[in-house]
Amino acid sequence: MGPADLRITDVWAEGDHHTWVTLNDGQTRLLNLEPLCTLRTHHSLRWPQIARQPVPSPDGQHVLWPSGAALDLASIRAAPHGALPVGLDALLPQAQRYRPMLPYLKGLEPAPHAYLDVRPLDRLLPLLGLRQSEWRSIAERYQPVPAELVHARLSDLALILTSLVPAALLPSLIRQPWNHALQRCPHQPHVHTAAGCIRFGRLDLIETPLLMLLRAPAEAPQSGCVVHLRCETVQRPSASDECEGRGGSEQRGW
Repeated sequence: MGPADLRITDVWAEGDHHTWVTLNDGQTRLLNLEPLCTLRTHHSLRWPQIARQPVPSPDGQHVLWPSGAALDLASIRAAPHGALPVGLDALLPQAQRYRPMLPYLKGLEPAPHAYLDVRPLDRLLPLLGLRQSEWRSIAERYQPVPAELVHARLSDLALILTSLVPAALLPSLIRQPWNHALQRCPHQPHVHTAAGCIRFGRLDLIETPLLMLLRAPAEAPQSGCVVHLRCETVQRPSASDECEGRGGSEQRGW
């Protein structure tokens, strides 16, 4: 497929300042927008409520935001060295998009193929202490991401957690204070537990510390993809602009 035939097919927000972008060449990129926010033309992306609303342009050549900010396809393909500065936190096949923990699951020992199967909802939700009746409202929080990908990502999270703690403890664990969410969003109590993060569309707040825990400093990426998610350290907007606050005191919990 030549460059003239390339188009953006899917654009999904991730957390406060990341975006999943899929092209019709079968590749998906997880882009870090923080470098882009430093440009005067893209200052509006400093505010999560704007950064979380990306859409593809009708011609498939740009990612657009409600403020008028745009990111061109050439810069996306060349990230992190394109004309517009965006970080590249993951490059992976389209079939593995929206599943940032999947490469780490593949590295677990033992890891037979069946281990990576997506668990049925009637087994997965009770494992996480969630009710079947909650699933529809949970899936709606992640739109326009297809519900089946939200389901797969939840399954990956449950598998990672059960590799770290006994499955019987999970329903209680996810209702305990989750420190990363407390620090990132101190004034949003609805996401101060892992259960709250799941219900309100913030799986990234659970996964980021887990990925840092699982990733060895010298770990090589899985064959076929590049993944180097990290905790964000760049200065953000004022406390009232990010998750309605920044910082927060340390509390007991994950």
